[in-house]
Amino acid sequence: MLKFKGFIGVFVFLCLWNSSSVKAENTLQIVSWNVENLFYPEKDSINTDAEWTPEGTRHWGWNKYYNKINKISQVITPIGGWGKPAIIGLCEVESEECVRDICKKINNYHYSYIHHDSKDKRGIDVAILYDSLQYKPIHIQNIPVQLDSITYSRDILYTCGTIYNGDTIHLLMCHFPSQLGGKKDSQWKRNIANQLIQQKIDSLHIDKDAIIVMGDFNDHDNPAPQQM
Repeated sequence: MLKFKGFIGVFVFLCLWNSSSVKAENTLQIVSWNVENLFYPEKDSINTDAEWTPEGTRHWGWNKYYNKINKISQVITPIGGWGKPAIIGLCEVESEECVRDICKKINNYHYSYIHHDSKDKRGIDVAILYDSLQYKPIHIQNIPVQLDSITYSRDILYTCGTIYNGDTIHLLMCHFPSQLGGKKDSQWKRNIANQLIQQKIDSLHIDKDAIIVMGDFNDHDNPAPQQM
C-alpha cells in the first residue's frame, strides 16, 4: 500500500494518504508552498507588476530576485532527507522564467515543471515541479477562475499522471482569491474557485482517494491536515 507524505511548515500544506505502517520506499512526498511574490524583475506589458521591477516602488532588482531564488532552493533541497519530494506545488510565481530559475538552482534534483500563464491582473500563477522518475504527467489542464465578465483570479492547475508503482493520481494545484476587502465580503470569490474544483473532481468519475487538492486556500479556518 502506498503512503503519501507531505512536508508541513508555516508556508506548506500537508497531504497524507493511506496507512502509516508502510516502508519508506513506498512513500511519495508531495509539498505545497506559497513562495510569496516571486516576480521576474522585468516589466510585463500585459500585467500590473510595475512595482516589482528595479524602477518600481519595491526596487525589485536582480540581486533581490536571485537572493529569493537561492533561499527557496535552500528550503527545497533538504526536504525528504535522503530522498526528495516527487511533486512540489508553488503559489505566487509570476512567470515560467521564475519556475525555470528554481529548477536550475536545484538542477542536481533534475526536476521538470508545469506552468501556465493565468489571466490574473498581477500575473501571479501556480506551478508544479515534479521528479520524472517518480511522477510522469499524462494530462495537463489549466482551469481559469473567472470572477466576473472581465476579472480573473489565478488558474487552477490540473494534472494526472502515473507514479513509480504504476498507479495514477490526480492533482489540483490552486491559489484561491484573497480576503482583500474582508473575509465575508470576498467569500463569493473563493466559492467560485471551490465550485470549479468540485466540478472537475465530479467529472473524473474515479475513486476520490486518487485525487489530491493542494495549495493556498486563503482561509485560516481550514481543518488541520489528517491522515486519510
